[in-house]
Amino acid sequence: MAAATSPNKSQRCILTEYFNNYLENQNELRAERPKINADIVRFVKSKRMAWLDHVMRMEGKRIPKRVLEWKPTGKRNRGRPRKR
Repeated sequence: MAAATSPNKSQRCILTEYFNNYLENQNELRAERPKINADIVRFVKSKRMAWLDHVMRMEGKRIPKRVLEWKPTGKRNRGRPRKR
């Protein structure tokens, strides 16, 4: 019986060490995640502002400029669309 428990004990020791390393890595990644997300948001906002500046400098007849300045007219119906 002692020989049968020996492989399980060694596996348990190896897996415990592996699991502890995994948890440490996950904690480090969680600590870095807000910094990465903030950088991504800042990057996307800067690209949007650059695109807006580009469109604002366009001639008035260009489609992106017309779409940006378009004001919808009319009235939408309230509520859920009717069944057909």
